[in-house]
Amino acid sequence: MCNKNCLIVPEFILEGLAKDGSIDAKETLHNLNEIQNNKELKIHKLTEIDKTIKDVETLVITTSKKLENALANLINTQEKRIVDSPKSNEIQFNDNEIDSLILSNYHYVKNTFNNYIQIQQNLTNKIKGVDKSPQNFDIIERLIKNIDTNLNTSLNNLTELQQIRLINLEKSSLLTKKDITNINAATTGISLVVKDLIAELVMAEEKRITLYKTVYNNAERHIYDCENRWVLRRTLARKEGDGISIDPDVNKAYNIIGFTRSYFKDRFNYYSFDNRGMDIIVNVNYGRNNLNAKWAGDEIILGDGNGKKFISFAQSIDVIVHEYMHGITQLIAKLKYYGQSGAIDEHYADVFAIIIKQRMLNQTEEECNWLIGDQVIGPEFPGIALRSMKSPGSANNHDLQPSHMDNFYTGSKDYGGVHINSGILNKAFYLASMKLGIDITEIIWFETLKELKPKVKFIDFFLIILRTTSKLIINQKIPLKSTSVIEESFMNVGFRQ
Repeated sequence: MCNKNCLIVPEFILEGLAKDGSIDAKETLHNLNEIQNNKELKIHKLTEIDKTIKDVETLVITTSKKLENALANLINTQEKRIVDSPKSNEIQFNDNEIDSLILSNYHYVKNTFNNYIQIQQNLTNKIKGVDKSPQNFDIIERLIKNIDTNLNTSLNNLTELQQIRLINLEKSSLLTKKDITNINAATTGISLVVKDLIAELVMAEEKRITLYKTVYNNAERHIYDCENRWVLRRTLARKEGDGISIDPDVNKAYNIIGFTRSYFKDRFNYYSFDNRGMDIIVNVNYGRNNLNAKWAGDEIILGDGNGKKFISFAQSIDVIVHEYMHGITQLIAKLKYYGQSGAIDEHYADVFAIIIKQRMLNQTEEECNWLIGDQVIGPEFPGIALRSMKSPGSANNHDLQPSHMDNFYTGSKDYGGVHINSGILNKAFYLASMKLGIDITEIIWFETLKELKPKVKFIDFFLIILRTTSKLIINQKIPLKSTSVIEESFMNVGFRQ
């Protein structure tokens, strides 16, 4: 998983800048490496809660079925009792009226239960979707409690009506005490079972909602000003819903994160990093003359640059989105951050960085420069960007990216070439997008991400993306030509089936 050195500026570029005499590059390397590298996303600490939720959901389903069967038995028994029981001439109540009331109450119980089933389904739909705020759970919780009250009130009314009916039958001398006892056992006995099941079901639902509230959040933005110190989350400068800050870096990060969050929610029904509304933490002005940005396992870190090699990283769309995407990739695929799987991780971060930059700037594929990091380049940086997806290896004097499998890097530098070999995949994405458009390639790449294993190799990635493309074509999500375009794009960078 990319919770280690997920830097936008690779170490080999910083090392190159350091050799060129940049003291800030040396200090940036040292200080960023001091950040705890074993941080995990909050959701990873909730494995036990996830299991508990699954157990509770199973209990809810099982209890619901039992309750449904008990209600059916109760109604059938009551209907049979009314048909089989002789009528009394007592004037306390008209038997037909009582029987009608009893049946209407039982049917009310049944309808109320059906209403509960629908609400339960609505809750499930909300969990599967993106509308996961605690306020929504509160509304559903109140509805379920109301149903619990209504069901029990109705069952109490039934008990009273049954007693009146039995008194009438007893006075009429049409039934023996044994008959009355049997009738009572066949009706009120089942009612008690139903009441117990309702109580059990409500307890299970309350536990489920409590667990959901523990896990789900509102994906709120929290932008911290580190005040040029090497201290994370120093001062909360702007949180969700706050007005504009006096710091342009705070506002820029806030707006880019907001756009990115909406993009994934609207385009893929995916909410925040974990699809559970995890709050989004961003640190701006981190360190003094910090020449980098980083994903640190559960938060984004953005340096100010030094005004020479780099300017503020908070001003760059693709830098912020690149780090944001590392969080999503970490949760969905848990890619091992080394070698080929690490290069795929870096590739995904670049892919969605360039896609969202195009969308924020309202650019077409032809208008886009396909550069990563061009918005943070300072006047003394030896190049035009950190990477070029169109022409890997050409962005700067220290750019080591190949654009073809013939030049695949096999050394140990850069965690086995995570920022280096990603250039091959970036080129393939560029070629595919120029023919299909990002409206199509973004779907293919995101759906492919869901199928990747932590130690996936390049050839596996190629085969999985072809398989995913075929499925999307079958489901009429993308055009028929997509498979041939994807295959050709990868073959143009050296892939073979």
